[in-house]
Amino acid sequence: MTKRRPGRSAEPTGRDLLSLEHSPIFSHGPWQIGLLWPNSYETGVSSLGYLWAYDTFNVNGFSSAERYFCAPPTFNGSAQPISLERGTPLSHCDLILVSISYELDLLNLVRMLDAAGIEPLAAHRDSTAPPILIGGPLTRANARALVPFADAVICGDGGPASAVVTEALRKLDPAAAEPPKDALLEALGALPGCGTESSPDPVAEVEPAAALPVVSPLWTPRSALGDLLLFEVSRGCPKDCTFCIGRKDNAPLRMAGAAQVIEAIPEDAPGVGLIGAAVGFYPPLGDLLEWAATNGKRAGVSSMRADRLDKEMVRLLKNTGSEVITVAADGPSERLRTAIGKDITETDLLAAAAHAREEKMNALKVYVMIGLPGETDDDIVELADLANRLNRLLPTILSLSIFVPKRGTPLEQEPFTPAATTSKRLKLLRRHLSGGVRVGRVSPREAALQYLVSHMTPQDGPAIIDIARQGGSFGDWRKVFGNRLTGLLK
Repeated sequence: MTKRRPGRSAEPTGRDLLSLEHSPIFSHGPWQIGLLWPNSYETGVSSLGYLWAYDTFNVNGFSSAERYFCAPPTFNGSAQPISLERGTPLSHCDLILVSISYELDLLNLVRMLDAAGIEPLAAHRDSTAPPILIGGPLTRANARALVPFADAVICGDGGPASAVVTEALRKLDPAAAEPPKDALLEALGALPGCGTESSPDPVAEVEPAAALPVVSPLWTPRSALGDLLLFEVSRGCPKDCTFCIGRKDNAPLRMAGAAQVIEAIPEDAPGVGLIGAAVGFYPPLGDLLEWAATNGKRAGVSSMRADRLDKEMVRLLKNTGSEVITVAADGPSERLRTAIGKDITETDLLAAAAHAREEKMNALKVYVMIGLPGETDDDIVELADLANRLNRLLPTILSLSIFVPKRGTPLEQEPFTPAATTSKRLKLLRRHLSGGVRVGRVSPREAALQYLVSHMTPQDGPAIIDIARQGGSFGDWRKVFGNRLTGLLK
């Protein structure tokens, strides 16, 4: 019998993870579809879009959709990736659907395809390789970065694309020797929101409100969001923050009805996680929280606008299990919040903390971006002063991120604040914070890499493959991108 090393827990097996899910899907059908999430299991089962695809493509008698994560037990970094459900090798799939949300996960995608014996660069794949379709949130930030690795990029809502894929597969013989690549690409070519190497700039159409709510097919305590059944109750936003891809110009607000949401909640679900870019603007939010509290269910909301958090809303959040209130300031100072269109004031943030204190919440988490255009040391000192005052009302956590100008936003052409400058300002912030304020980890160098990927063109695909194959260290990035990266650091 093999002994475990002291102080180290064994990696979970597929059976371990599946036993905690309520309830995994095991369909049988002639079409084998791989759902690849190039990150951890915990983040994958927190992605409603990924879980929606899992539900949509598991159709008994037609297709079996199995999940692949960039972590044990489905991938150990070198051996062929195998599915969570049945241990099916990734290379045995007839079709691979990739959902990607984070720029640097492109390296993980390359590693998983390499380990499966599948050429990562679409132009180099032969006719025996399964077709690879890539979607997910990163398509909105820079679909062009994904084009080199995909036979087709699906931008925005996956509903129309899934219907086209299903219809195309139903017309084909699954026993045929050739993969269904040509037929799928021909069918997808006429669909708005799809891009290929010859058409590298797909633009997603706005999805109708009738598509909502989207409901997760399962829940598990291993999710990064806890064992809540996820519901997407709204899409889009009524605001025009200049840094945001999801602002109203790109994605006007669409909402599901409260009755539709309540009707879809299973009796045995321990709680619901309400998803949406602007959940605070969802009119029935209070009614849903009241219903959850009355029916003994927990409810989670990822983040709220501080100006929507009155005493009653905080009470409802507390009564449905929330212990931490999360708000987004985004800009470190009032001046910068105004400049980026984030109309949240210092008064709003202090009022939210006071309401949370009255309801005996444990903490306040505040999302803030560093490195915005026009930022100065004075803005950082103002943030520290505000955080100290918030902390006197309620223990405060600053969840920091580095501003990365995104394509498709008014700030797209703004320069990236050099990592050296941002590092100095992070040190300045910590010097001015009181001892009780907690600050989340943030990496200016990692943000510089995100910026590179956010502004990649299809011609940069081979460079990403080189970096992944060399190991993916920061030094590997410097060797491949040279002056392009150096200019983002100094």
